[in-house]
Amino acid sequence: MTLNDDFFDFGGHSLLATRIIGKLQNRHGIECRFNDFFESPSAAALAKKAVLNSPPQHIPSLVVENTCQQAPLALAQASLWRAYAAHDFGTIFNLPFALDFIDEVDETVFLQAFTDLIKRHPSLRTTFHVQDGQIFQRIIPVEHLGQYRWFWHSAESGGVSLASEAAYQFDLSRELPIRIRFIRDVATGRQHLSFLVHHMVVDEWSINLMMEDLASAYLARAADQAPVWATPALDFHGFARQQAEQGINPRHLAYWTRMLQGAADERRKQRLCAPSEGQGSIAAQWLELKLEQGSLDSLYAFARGHDSSLFNLVYTAIAVSLHKLDGLNEIVIGTSASGRTDPAFFDTVGYFTTMVAHRVEFDEQESFGSLLRTVTHTINDSMSYADIPLEQIQQGLGMTAAEGLLFDVYVQIHAKNALNGCLPTPAGEGIRYRQIDPDKTESMFGLQFEIMEDVLEGERRLRLVITYSAERYSRDWVEALCVVLNRLFGLMTSTGTSACRLADLALQKEA
Repeated sequence: MTLNDDFFDFGGHSLLATRIIGKLQNRHGIECRFNDFFESPSAAALAKKAVLNSPPQHIPSLVVENTCQQAPLALAQASLWRAYAAHDFGTIFNLPFALDFIDEVDETVFLQAFTDLIKRHPSLRTTFHVQDGQIFQRIIPVEHLGQYRWFWHSAESGGVSLASEAAYQFDLSRELPIRIRFIRDVATGRQHLSFLVHHMVVDEWSINLMMEDLASAYLARAADQAPVWATPALDFHGFARQQAEQGINPRHLAYWTRMLQGAADERRKQRLCAPSEGQGSIAAQWLELKLEQGSLDSLYAFARGHDSSLFNLVYTAIAVSLHKLDGLNEIVIGTSASGRTDPAFFDTVGYFTTMVAHRVEFDEQESFGSLLRTVTHTINDSMSYADIPLEQIQQGLGMTAAEGLLFDVYVQIHAKNALNGCLPTPAGEGIRYRQIDPDKTESMFGLQFEIMEDVLEGERRLRLVITYSAERYSRDWVEALCVVLNRLFGLMTSTGTSACRLADLALQKEA
C-alpha cells in the first residue's frame, strides 16, 4: 500500500481498524477516532486527523506465561453465564461451526496442530465451577490434557452427524469447552469437520485468531516441526482478574444510560419489540438472502461514498425496512462489539464480546444518506465505551431481568469470514475448506441478521442469514421483510437514493 491507497480497497474492515487504532495508541501515542478511519481511509489523510499524545511510558506488567490457574469471570462472561443458567445450561450458547474440506486433510497432523492451539490459548482448556455461590474458571494444565477427550477421527465417527454434534450439551465443570470431530460425508466422500465450541471461552475475534494460528501450526506440523509463534498470546484469565479488580467504568456506563434513556419505555409501546413473558420460547427458524455481485458492488460503493462501512449501510437498510414494514417511529437495535479496549489482549482467545444497543429514530423528511451518516457516527463513536455488558446498562436504565433484552432485533457482521479458506502445506498446495451453515433452531433474539461477508477464490460475496423467533414471527412476514430489503438494496445503484427522503422511498407494492 502507498500513502494514498484506500484502507478498505485493500481488504480493511472494522475489526482490523480496531487493531490498528489500538496499536497506534499503545505503541506510539497516536490517537485516532474510529470515524476517522472511514472519513480518511488513507495513511496520508488519516495522518492529518491523528493526534500525537505522549507515548505510553510503559506497558502494564502482565504475565505472559500462563501461570494464573484460577480466575473469576470477566464481566462479559459473568453476564453470559447468568443467561446460560437462565436457559438451564442447555445448548443455547453452543457455537456449532462446521467445515467442508474440498481437499483431503491429514487428520493426525490436524490433531497435532489443534493441540498446539489448545496449549497456546488456555481459554480452550478451561473448566467452570461454582463454590459458595461464586463462579470461577480454572485452567487445565497442559500436562493433564491427556485426561480429556476432545478430538475424534472420521474413522471413529460412524453414525454421528453434524447436527448431533451441534446439539451436544457441555458439562463445563468436567470437560473441555471444545469438541473437534471429523465426519466422512457419505454423499461426496469428503471430510466434514464439526468444530463445536462453547461461547463462554471464545468470541468471533477469537475464531479468527484460531484459524490464523491453525494455519501456522498445520504448516509446521506437516513438516514435522513445532510451530513458532510470532508473538506470545496473553492469558485471558489475567484479563478477567484485572477486570474484576477494576470493576465497571462509571463514565462508560453513564454514556450508555444517557444515550438510551427512555428507550425501554418506547420498546414497551412497539409491537415489533414487545417483550415476551419471562424468557419465552427460544425455538427459531432461519432463511438466507443472497445478493448478486452487481448489488454487492453497489453497496460497497454507496458505503464508501458516505464515509461509512458495509455493516453500517446494511444495518441502516434493515432499520429503514422495519420502519417501512411496521411503521415504527424509532427502534432499538442490538449489535456486538469486540470489548477489546486494551491492545495487549488483541492476540488473546477468550470471551470479550459485549452486546450494545443503539437507538435509530425516523423522520420521514430526513434523507436516507443523512440517516446513514447519523447511524455511522452513533455506532462508531460508541465503540470506545463498549466494554460495559448490556446487563449492567439495562440495570442502569431501571429494567429488571424479567423484562428480557432492551431490543428484539440484533445485527452483526462476519467480516472476511475466516471459516472459508485453506490450510497451507510444505508443498505449497492449499487444503481448501468452506463453511457449512448450521441449521439454526434456537435464538435469544426475535430477529437476528448475520451479515456474512465471504471472500471465495478472490471474489467478494455477501449474504444475509436471518434467524427469527418461531413463536413471534411467521415465515411469510420475514419473507416480506426480505422483499423490502432487496428493493432498498436495489436503490443503491441510483445516485439519487442518498438525497431521497424516507417518505419517498418506494419499498412496498402499491395496495
